[in-house]
Amino acid sequence: NNNNSNNSNNGNNNNNTSQGSTPPPTEPASSTPSVPTNGASPSKDAAGQSPTAAEKKSGQEAPSRKPPAEVYGFGTNLKQDNTLAKKAIALRLEPLKGGIPSFERVLSEDNQNVVIGSRRGAVDIVVSDEAVSKRHCEFSLIGVQNQLALAITDYSTNGTWVNGNKVSSKGKKYRIRTGDRVQIKCSTLEDDFGWT
Repeated sequence: NNNNSNNSNNGNNNNNTSQGSTPPPTEPASSTPSVPTNGASPSKDAAGQSPTAAEKKSGQEAPSRKPPAEVYGFGTNLKQDNTLAKKAIALRLEPLKGGIPSFERVLSEDNQNVVIGSRRGAVDIVVSDEAVSKRHCEFSLIGVQNQLALAITDYSTNGTWVNGNKVSSKGKKYRIRTGDRVQIKCSTLEDDFGWT
């Protein structure tokens, strides 16, 4: 029997490509089953990804990633509209006088706001003054006529002023523009306590 001696050639018959047109497998075979032992099919997360080996071992599912919040005034996420996907606004706050910190940040869909207040660790710009609230005001992105713009929202007890006019309603967004003067202390208490 010639066939037996050829097949037992040191046990190394590897199904060469000359025997058929099926290519060899590209991934190594695994000795562990791909289906859990309880018979349930492997679960997938919201993105359609299977859990990692560590997550399978611990029995925990991967945390789902939260999409970025929509910019106020836009009906869809910026990333869904290619014309707006790369747009951002550079916010630069120059103090009107000494003793107030300057600040710069690029605002985009992933990083939409800057908070000013007196509470360290809870705000982006810390201003230590008796007239400044813990969360005094916030600069944020808004959509105006399908373009990004900047707004300010007052949350304070004592008020926020834009170009000398007090922001009339708490919690409401008001559009601001390049060159506007924002003050977080009444000018009767102290002049130029803010930024431009």
